[in-house]
Amino acid sequence: MQLDQLRGALPTRSADPALAFVLPDVTRELATLAPLSAQLEESDLTISWYMYHNQSAGRVA
Repeated sequence: MQLDQLRGALPTRSADPALAFVLPDVTRELATLAPLSAQLEESDLTISWYMYHNQSAGRVA
């Protein structure tokens, strides 16, 4: 499950007192993960590009 799917699947309110207590913190923490997730995705893309580039350069040589 992707981060945005998880955030969309969480309820905004709950009648369960324990869940109602924890839910705002979980929602807030998930929101802080979004920028980190984007940075990691960009980093993974960069690593993949460099690996492909290095493999291609090795085949040409």
